[in-house]
Amino acid sequence: MANMICDKEIIALEPSAYMRTAFMARLMEHNEVKERISLLPIDVGKYSFRDKISGVMCMGVLGHLKRDEQEKLLYKLDKNLNINVPILIELLEPKFLVAPVGSRISVATQGRLRYETYITDIKQVGMDQWTWRLTYKVFCGKNIVSTVDSLMSWNYQSVEKILNQLTKMHFRTAKLSETLLLAIKAR
Repeated sequence: MANMICDKEIIALEPSAYMRTAFMARLMEHNEVKERISLLPIDVGKYSFRDKISGVMCMGVLGHLKRDEQEKLLYKLDKNLNINVPILIELLEPKFLVAPVGSRISVATQGRLRYETYITDIKQVGMDQWTWRLTYKVFCGKNIVSTVDSLMSWNYQSVEKILNQLTKMHFRTAKLSETLLLAIKAR
C-alpha cells in the first residue's frame, strides 16, 4: 500500500509490543517506504490527529476495541477526514469464533525463521465478546526458538453492523467481502 501512495506520510498505530516488533522487522526489508512510515506504540483511540488525513486502513483494529471505543474512533476519524476520503476496514473472519482449541491460524516466514500462531484457549464472555489465548511459536527449521502466550479480548461485529453504523454517520459504504468493507466520507 505504501508503494502505491508514494507521496504520503503513513502513521501506523500498534499498542502490542509483539506486533510492533513483527511490523518493524518486516518494514526493515522495504527501504523505499520505511522512511515514510512512523510506527507509534499507542492505541488508536489515544492518537491526536494534528492534520486532516487522506485515507485510513483499520486492519483488525475494531475488534480489539469495546463498543464505545469503536464508536469514538469512528467519530474521531469522521472529524479528521476530508470529504471523499476512504476507510478500508478488515474484520475478523467469523470462522475463527468457532475454531477449535489447538488450531493453527497463521504461518509466516521471516528470513530463516517461521512464525506460527495457535489458538490455545477461547471463551465467549458476552453476547459478542470473546477472550482468546494465542500462542506464538518461532521455529528455526524444526526447532522451537521461542514461545509467547498472549491473552486477547475481542468484540466481534459483523460487516453489516459496521456498515449500518457508518451509514448512520453519513459515510457511503460497500461490503467487499465477509471480512472487508469500504467507507467513504460523504459530507
